[in-house]
Amino acid sequence: MDAPKYLSALPPRVAALVQIMHAMQAGATLPDRVRAVLTATVHELGLRGGTVRLLTPDRTRLTLVAAVGLSESYFAKGDVELARSEIDRQVFAGQMVVIDDAGHDSRFQYPEAAAREGIRSVLALPLCFGPRIVGVLRVYADRPHHFSAEETAFLAAVADASGASLENAKMQDALLAIAQAVNSSLELSSVLATILEQTVDQLGLRAGLIRLLDPRSGALDLAAAHGLSDAYLTKGTVEVARSHLDQQVLRGETVISPDLAAGSGWLYPAAAQREGLASAVSFPLRVHARPIGVMRVYTALRHEFTPREMDFLDAVAHLGGAAIENARLYEALRAQNKNLEADLQAWYLFVS
Repeated sequence: MDAPKYLSALPPRVAALVQIMHAMQAGATLPDRVRAVLTATVHELGLRGGTVRLLTPDRTRLTLVAAVGLSESYFAKGDVELARSEIDRQVFAGQMVVIDDAGHDSRFQYPEAAAREGIRSVLALPLCFGPRIVGVLRVYADRPHHFSAEETAFLAAVADASGASLENAKMQDALLAIAQAVNSSLELSSVLATILEQTVDQLGLRAGLIRLLDPRSGALDLAAAHGLSDAYLTKGTVEVARSHLDQQVLRGETVISPDLAAGSGWLYPAAAQREGLASAVSFPLRVHARPIGVMRVYTALRHEFTPREMDFLDAVAHLGGAAIENARLYEALRAQNKNLEADLQAWYLFVS
C-alpha cells in the first residue's frame, strides 16, 4: 500500500514513526504486527536487528514475540530470565540501557552467544502500558554504534506506541478467547477457569476467583480460582452478612481495594497478607441485570488499576455472567428433558 501523501510534508523521522504505527495495525496476527514494526525501525536506523519480548505472567521470564535480523541459532540459546539479566532488570526499573559491546558485558545473560552472532552495540527500552512495564524492545548493531539523542527519542516513541498497541491487541485476543470459551462449552467450571486464567495472565495479575451466591445460606461459594493456594481458598466461609465489601458488590457496585494490608472491609486480611496479595478489585457477576456472584482479581504489589484495565475487567465480568446464564439454561433444559422422558416412559408402561 502506498504511503499517504501527507507524510512527505513531515520531518523524515516523524514520517517514519507514523508509518511504523500504521504497520502495527496492519498485520494479521500480533507477531506479524510486531515484526513489521521491528523491520521498519531497524531499516530506518540502519541497524542489524531487533527483538520484542513480553514479560510472562509469573514475571520471571521474557518471552519472544517477534525478531528480525538475527539467526535462529541465536534464539536457541534459551529464555531470558529476569533474575539473571541485569540489563532487563534495569529496563524494568524504567531505564533505557545502552550496551557498547554485548560480547564482553557481564550484564548480558548470554554474552558468548552475542559474540558469536556478531552483536556489538545494543539499546534496550521498556515497553509500557500505562504505568506498567510489560516488555522490552531491543535493537542491535553489528558494529560499535553511538545512539544519538535523535535516535533514542525515536526509539522511545516507537516503544511507547508499541507498548500500548501490544496490550490492546492482547486484550482483544484475551476477550476473543474468553468469548469463544463461553460460546463453545456448557461446562461452567471449565469456562470460568478459562475466564480467570486469561484475565490473570493478560493483565499480569497475581490471581483471581469467582464466587456465586447461595441464596439459602447467604454465603458466596467458590466456583473457580486461578493462582491461589488451597490454604487461602479454605481460609473460611465468605458470608455476605459479614462482608460489607461483598454487600456492595452484590448491590451492583465495583469495589477497588488498593491496600489489602489495611484490612478495610476485608474478612480475612491476615490470610491475604500470608498469600502475598496486595490490591484487589471486585466486580458483580450479573444474570439479567441481577447480581448473582462476585469476580475478584488480585495483584502481588500495590496497584492502581487503569481505566483501560477496568474496562477490560468489566467486559470479562459480563462474559462471566453470560457463561453462568448459558450453563443454568442448559441444566434447566436437561432437567426438563429428563422429566419428559420419565413422563413418556410412564405413559408407555400405562398403555402397555
